[in-house]
Amino acid sequence: MPGQITDTIPELPVADVVQTQEYYRDKLGFEIAWNWEDERGGVSCGNVILFFVQQDSFEPRVTWISSTDVDAVCAEWWERGATIIEEPEDKPWQIREFTMQDLNGHHFRVYRGVEEEGEDG
Repeated sequence: MPGQITDTIPELPVADVVQTQEYYRDKLGFEIAWNWEDERGGVSCGNVILFFVQQDSFEPRVTWISSTDVDAVCAEWWERGATIIEEPEDKPWQIREFTMQDLNGHHFRVYRGVEEEGEDG
């Protein structure tokens, strides 16, 4: 293969790009990265980048986001008023995860491998 794949950026359909960007800023601590004519936009937080595109109808999606501290992210998002639909839990498939639902119905599963815990020291 001549090149390497280095990143992925999901593009999520949303009812209102500006309202969604403000939600991610206010409830999840993301930064608004860009907006084009209120029909497309992006947000970022650390290495996580999400793009949004305005659509009148769509099916909600699931996006997985890795974290160094699942419980801390969950607590911060809960405190900011995000909708946590599954609290942090160790899963039988060797990850710890929680699930947040955004204002468009999209689910975000924030996870960390259980074997990764304790590797920092």
